[in-house]
Amino acid sequence: METSLVNSLRNVTQKLHKRAETTGVVEELIRGHVTLDAYLLYQRNLCAVYQTLEAELLRNQSRNGLTDLVRSDLMRYSSIKNDLNAITYGDWETTLPVLAATKRYLNQIKVASNEDSLAILGHYYVRYLGDLNGGQVLAKLLSKRLGLTAKQLSFYRFSEVENMTLYKKQLLSSLEKIGGQPEALERITHEAQQAFKCNIDLSIEVKVHSLGARTRDKERLAVSMC
Repeated sequence: METSLVNSLRNVTQKLHKRAETTGVVEELIRGHVTLDAYLLYQRNLCAVYQTLEAELLRNQSRNGLTDLVRSDLMRYSSIKNDLNAITYGDWETTLPVLAATKRYLNQIKVASNEDSLAILGHYYVRYLGDLNGGQVLAKLLSKRLGLTAKQLSFYRFSEVENMTLYKKQLLSSLEKIGGQPEALERITHEAQQAFKCNIDLSIEVKVHSLGARTRDKERLAVSMC
């Protein structure tokens, strides 16, 4: 039976979750229309998000019993970095920008972590449970759409997890145990809403930036043909 924190998280983020899936580059990704340039820009910015999120989780893992949730087989920073290296031959950090929406997202994570280590569980829930639930579907779409190989899609694989259903159940149980107290529930659910808003803003900015880049490329091509 699902617990009060999990139900509360799902209830308060339901509309935002739907909006996230139908907005910006994420919508293009889910529909199988994303370009390689847009995907790389998105992953480069998510890489910064995971780097900050995981650094803050590790910094706070001894507080409020977070150790049970900070698991090496769940962390994504190394895998997303490896994917970017495999696709771009290692030049992504100098060629792909960290966007303004990402910088606001990173600040939101740091503020949540510094003010209340339990609030960061809102970000934990949005990112990692989303990865566990939708990763394999997205990997198949990207393989088909962009021709990416398994080596370039390790972000979506949880190779150390033998039983995904049991694994997610254990994570949700730990999440409830740590953050299910009445005084923490409101702070965590509020931060989960903020996390979704940050993800939506990032998704939109990636799409806008990518469209702008394609327009500039067309303009340069037109000038070169004159």
